[in-house]
Amino acid sequence: MLLSEKALLDINIRPQPNDVTCGPTSLHAVYQYYGDNIQLGEVIKQVKQLKSGGTLAVNLGNHALKRGYEATIYTYNLQIFDPSWFADEETDLVNKLAMQCHYKPQRGTPSCQYKLLQAMEGAPPKTLRNSSLPQ
Repeated sequence: MLLSEKALLDINIRPQPNDVTCGPTSLHAVYQYYGDNIQLGEVIKQVKQLKSGGTLAVNLGNHALKRGYEATIYTYNLQIFDPSWFADEETDLVNKLAMQCHYKPQRGTPSCQYKLLQAMEGAPPKTLRNSSLPQ
């Protein structure tokens, strides 16, 4: 698609209330564009923020998914996501991350478990058992 063929949406982004709510404020503007009348304060309250402030794209995407929207998130973090995982649209990302947690040296550390929990948020409920991992 050429740049001249792209559609520009008439989105009205309100001023963000503070220095760490740009993500939820932008997401709120998209909701308003589609007639979803959730209040900005609710979006800010419901979207998980980092302890240091700010929001991860995955948390914005999860919020939109929970409200019935479609979301595509592009990642370039090769420390977490192996590009070969995305050759198949049916990739079970939760399982791939679980396997990664099992085999990588940081296995069982809070950071590995956190990545897995983040990936599971908003995903269809699945039971992930240790027995499903190789011994």
